[in-house]
Amino acid sequence: MTSKILIADLVGLIVVFSALAIAILVARPSDIPIILWVLAFVVVGAIAVGSWHGEKWPTTPSGSLKVAGSSNFWLGCFSTL
Repeated sequence: MTSKILIADLVGLIVVFSALAIAILVARPSDIPIILWVLAFVVVGAIAVGSWHGEKWPTTPSGSLKVAGSSNFWLGCFSTL
């Protein structure tokens, strides 16, 4: 791997982990065991890096927006349950 790819992965993980850290602040970590938060960071990090380097990840901005939009759609569908 080149250093540019590693730097891009690092920046991407910082952004993703920042969003997860905000969720931790909102969800009151005292209600949820710390081991589950550590597991969440590991799982989210692995999924993020795997999807960025996967063959099916979109390579155009419009493709990325479609993925983000569909993710938000499904979040809305399942958060009302």
